[in-house]
Amino acid sequence: MQTEVRLPPHEPELAPTSAPPRRWPRRVVVALLVLIGAVLAFGGWFLANYDPICHEQCTGVSGVHGSGATDLGDFSSPKGEGFTAYRVDLVPGKQFSFWFTLSNDGPVPVTITHVGALPQPFDFYRVSRVQLQYFEGTAPPIVAFRPFRLSNNDFVNVLVTMQMRRCVQGEGAVSFGDIPVTFKLFGVTRHTTVYLPTTISLTAPKGTVCQG
Repeated sequence: MQTEVRLPPHEPELAPTSAPPRRWPRRVVVALLVLIGAVLAFGGWFLANYDPICHEQCTGVSGVHGSGATDLGDFSSPKGEGFTAYRVDLVPGKQFSFWFTLSNDGPVPVTITHVGALPQPFDFYRVSRVQLQYFEGTAPPIVAFRPFRLSNNDFVNVLVTMQMRRCVQGEGAVSFGDIPVTFKLFGVTRHTTVYLPTTISLTAPKGTVCQG
């Protein structure tokens, strides 16, 4: 005689379920987006406006050299800044040179890539050579320009040689006291104007008659 044993009904085991992904509150997401936007906006503003190159005049070494260069003395601008005035005889084909000290007054290093304006067809004068003098040793040499890194509170002497190209009729003059400088900041190219400690007046010698 067999005895039948009945087992309780078997309920299948349920697979463990994972908790639903946690979602950040909407206000947190909005705050993060606003913060990212603010950081990007500040970065764009910084790259577009940051200019650490000689906040005022590029003071330091100065002087003008060349045929017919004359020191006219020291003067003060309406803002009280001092400068030395020079006169140079404007003779097409002749050259003159001037010194200034280029400095980085900001906390971020930059790379100086170019000194001087790009040539234009009717320039009265044009940059023909740029040389550098780093402050190394007791008699630092003068070397040819090439792009260089200018760190925080760093400075270098710059010697610019200009070639005079056009005649000025009579006793006219062409004057300047600044020079364009191009630099890179975090790979972004920026342009600035460097104000020199000198004002240079290219003056036609008396009786000059321009041909053509």
